[in-house]
Amino acid sequence: MDLRVPILRTVGALLIISAGAAFLLGITVTSSVSLVFIFVGAAILLLALLGRGSKRGDVALFAVGLLILATFTSTDVGALSPGTQRISHTVMKAMLSNQLIDLVASTDKGGISIFYSTKSNLAYQVNFTRTSSSFGSLGGSIPSTSLTNETQEDVFVLNATAHSYDISIAIGTGYLVNMTANTGTGSINVKGPGGVRLGNVFLQSGTGTITANLTSQSIREVALQAGTGSISLYSNHLTPNGARIPVKLQAGTGSVNLDVKIVKGTAVLLEASAGLGNVNQNLQGFTVSSQSTRSNLVAQAADVSAAGGSFIVQASTGAGSVTVNAQFTG
Repeated sequence: MDLRVPILRTVGALLIISAGAAFLLGITVTSSVSLVFIFVGAAILLLALLGRGSKRGDVALFAVGLLILATFTSTDVGALSPGTQRISHTVMKAMLSNQLIDLVASTDKGGISIFYSTKSNLAYQVNFTRTSSSFGSLGGSIPSTSLTNETQEDVFVLNATAHSYDISIAIGTGYLVNMTANTGTGSINVKGPGGVRLGNVFLQSGTGTITANLTSQSIREVALQAGTGSISLYSNHLTPNGARIPVKLQAGTGSVNLDVKIVKGTAVLLEASAGLGNVNQNLQGFTVSSQSTRSNLVAQAADVSAAGGSFIVQASTGAGSVTVNAQFTG
């Protein structure tokens, strides 16, 4: 009876077990090809030292084990992940009497989504979400989340901060909300229904798109800024909460799109520019300056210095196109 342990078969089985453990824990490496050379070299050396040959079936099992381990530790296997990790915080309206909310959301790597909930009894819900494929990535910092809240002079300050997590925030209706969202790498999406009031809206992404639908009863100030990425601002009902309300859309590299319906009687001064690109416009109810060019546009509706409600709109990009569509609605 041959009691010798089949080396390649044993190593192949261990490789498959290691692949399963790596996938479960979300362990990834930058180059899984290096694993192939390490295990092949180790197996050949072990066989040489023991002076043994190998059967075809053992070689096949060893090769399959290598392939599975390399696949499941690759940084590209995220699409195969079956689940996510979610940390959720929910507060009902009965627990929040403040009508003004200062909302701050920031993450270094991840997207941010802010929207209004249809649940009448909800004050807010914050979800931190992370795909399991990135758990325990080698060489990276430990993912973390933080949620704080405090009341400052009748203003409820809600601060959601994360490292390597996506942030999703649902706000209940009936609150006046100031929004500040910042991500280093990731997209930002904000959606406000027509029946709400918005305060200041500041959205910034180092690398990623920004999409904001700010249909609302009134708004104070808007600033959307992306280093590399496109910016889009939509609204079916945009009303200034005062005179000369600034609306600024600025991208370093990427397209800028403004598509809004402004309440009739609002004065608007609109300036758009593209360093390397064109400015496209479809403006109804505006007077376009004769000095406007293909890459620079100045247009005005009524007198912003005399109107009680007015916008100062600036849309620009360093490299990319700017498209502005605006009209007035009752």
